[in-house]
Amino acid sequence: MPSVSRPRRSRPRRAPRDNQQGLPRLSQRLTAAQQAELRKMFVLLYASIGRLQSLRRLLGHKVGLDTSEFSVIMALNSLQSRPDIRIRDIADQMYAAPANVTATLGKLQRKGWVLKTASNKDSRAVSVRLTERARARLERLRTDLLAVNDAWFENVEIEDIQTVSEVFDNLIRLYPRARLLSEEIKPID
Repeated sequence: MPSVSRPRRSRPRRAPRDNQQGLPRLSQRLTAAQQAELRKMFVLLYASIGRLQSLRRLLGHKVGLDTSEFSVIMALNSLQSRPDIRIRDIADQMYAAPANVTATLGKLQRKGWVLKTASNKDSRAVSVRLTERARARLERLRTDLLAVNDAWFENVEIEDIQTVSEVFDNLIRLYPRARLLSEEIKPID
């Protein structure tokens, strides 16, 4: 019996997989409408960040600090329950470079907002804490900050905050790769 040649079935090509979940790349998963929604999210993200920076600048001004100083103070304030806060802890809290935090802490120390001492754990390291005066000023600002947060997040549920936090954590984690890919893009004439 002569063999019958069957047409060879071609397997569908799978999209390149480049993430831990084994999913196709985002650009290959989104419909045109979903891509438009992603672009809208970027616009909203930039607008929200701009407004957050504006609020930080305004609130910092109320206590005599610039935006970077106010950001360091708020990060340090959120770490106050720790017995030994090091510059690396503040930098990690802010997702910032320790050198930038160190420079800002120097300014804050001269303004009387922070005290730097030798670390209890490592005498070569510096431990940082808010001064009593700084804590008192932040406590006076606290009620106003709560009112600002209440106004800005009036219709936001805690589940939404958790979801947004997860998204931002993921964006920060994946930033180095996105940055490298952006640097590789050739200039377009």
